[in-house]
Amino acid sequence: MNKKIAFTLGTVFSLSVASTVLAAPANLFAVIPEHHWSYSAIGDLAKAGLVNGFGGGTYHEDVILTRCEMAAIVAKAMAKSDKADAAGKATIEKLKAEFSPELNMTMGNDTKVDSRLEKLEKNKSTIKMTGDARIRYQTNWNQGAKNTDNKNTTRMQERVRLNLTSDIAENLTLFGRLNATNDSNKYGLVSDTSKASKSGNPTFDRAELQWKNKQMTYSFGRFLPSLGQGIIWDYNSIDGAMATYDFGGVQFSSGYGDLAAYTASGKTTNAFIANLKVNVAQNANITIGHLNAMTNAVAGGYNFEQTAYGFNAKTGDFTVNGEYVKNDDNKLPTNAQDHGYWGRVL
Repeated sequence: MNKKIAFTLGTVFSLSVASTVLAAPANLFAVIPEHHWSYSAIGDLAKAGLVNGFGGGTYHEDVILTRCEMAAIVAKAMAKSDKADAAGKATIEKLKAEFSPELNMTMGNDTKVDSRLEKLEKNKSTIKMTGDARIRYQTNWNQGAKNTDNKNTTRMQERVRLNLTSDIAENLTLFGRLNATNDSNKYGLVSDTSKASKSGNPTFDRAELQWKNKQMTYSFGRFLPSLGQGIIWDYNSIDGAMATYDFGGVQFSSGYGDLAAYTASGKTTNAFIANLKVNVAQNANITIGHLNAMTNAVAGGYNFEQTAYGFNAKTGDFTVNGEYVKNDDNKLPTNAQDHGYWGRVL
C-alpha cells in the first residue's frame, strides 16, 4: 500500500479494522492485517532499537507483511534480546511463540525474505495524503449587521483540503496543504436583494519544512501555529520560522513571521509569536500565548500586542476550555475594545 487516503466529510466519518490475534494459518504466507497485535509489539521493539528490518532500514507499521517476513524481523529481535529490558524480553517471547512455525522455516535462511523487505523499503512511497471537506452555513459572517437591521448577511461555504506529508530525510519532514473554498447563496451586504457565488483559487496554505533534533522542533516556510487555546491564532498560516522546545511536561515555542499569508491583505504584517503550554495534570493544561504585530496595524484593524491566558481540561467524556485575551498595544484607539474571553464545552 503506497498511499493511504482518508477523506473526512462533515464532522467525522471513520473506518476501522478490529484487531485479532491470529493462530498460525495453514498458509504460512498469509498476509498479516495491519492491526494485528504483532505490529504494535514490533513497533515497540523498533523504538527500543531491537528491530532492524527492511534491509538495514527501520520497521514501518504501515507496510503489509507476510507471516514469514514478520518472523524474519522477530528473529533479528531475538538476536538482540540480551539488550532488551524485562518488558522487551516478554514481548519477544510472545512474538516467538506466535511465529514459531515461520521461525523454524526462516531461522538461518532468511535471505529471500530480507530481499523482499529491502524491495518494500525502496518502493515505499514517502508521500502520504489525507483530506477533509466541510460545508457550513454562516450568518452575519462579515459582522456588518447592526441591532436595528431586520436581516443579516448570509452564505453557504464549501471547503476542500488536501494534506501532503513526505519524509525527506532523517528527522526532516515536508508538510503541505492545498485549500480550495467556494461561497454560494451569498448575501454580501445587509441591504443586498440578490445572491451571488464566488470560488477562490486553490492555494497552498501550508508549505512547511519541519526538522526535529531531540527535544527541539524547528519549522520553516508557511506553517500553521496555534497560540494558547486558539483565541489569538488558531492554526492559521504564517510565513516565517518557529522553534519549539519540549521540556517534558512543558513546551515553549517562539517564532517570527508575516501574517499576510492568512489575512490575504497583500500588506506585510510582521509579528513575533510565542507560546507556553504547561501540563498540570494528565488531562489538563494551562497556556500563555502572545502575538505582537511589529509593523503597522493589521489591514482593516488595529495594532496587536496580545497576550492570552487559557486552560484545557478533560473529565470523563467532556472537555472544557477557556481563554482570556488582552491587547496592550499603546497605539489602540481610545474607544477600542482591548480585551475578550471565550469558553467551550465539548
